[in-house]
Amino acid sequence: MTPIGKNGSFILWGTVTRDAKLRQTNSGKSVASFGMKYDRHHNEDGQKVNEYMEVSIWDDSAVYVGDPDIGIAKGDSVLVCGQLQEDTYRKEGEDPNIKKWKITADIVLDMTSIFQVAQMVVDGGGEVAQEAPTTAKPKFTEEKSKTPFEEMMDSEEGELPF
Repeated sequence: MTPIGKNGSFILWGTVTRDAKLRQTNSGKSVASFGMKYDRHHNEDGQKVNEYMEVSIWDDSAVYVGDPDIGIAKGDSVLVCGQLQEDTYRKEGEDPNIKKWKITADIVLDMTSIFQVAQMVVDGGGEVAQEAPTTAKPKFTEEKSKTPFEEMMDSEEGELPF
């Protein structure tokens, strides 16, 4: 998918190339980072081109993304929203500086888990081929609770309050 940018933010959908790693800065802030790839439009030869991006996310969101049990893992499909930044560095003894693009994410959605939960709903709560993270697995009950609006409509008054 091609990156979409608006007002300095990018939305990028791709595949995680390595597990997210959580670390702490010297000031105690949490940061998680992982690599991802996405398909860019076709090149001159008509073939799809894979592009690679480094992603980092900070603070409370980083703790979730970098969790080894329920966080982002290699092979997951993710949707990332954040700011695109250019990072310049130099390998020792080499010139010129190397430029690399990265995203500082505001939001990282694990689409693999979302798809798995959706499949569970379609299948009536049955298990899926891959285990969804425990935090994303909803508990389904046969009895559907009514919304406050449905309860009001079922009441004897039957009239809308507006």
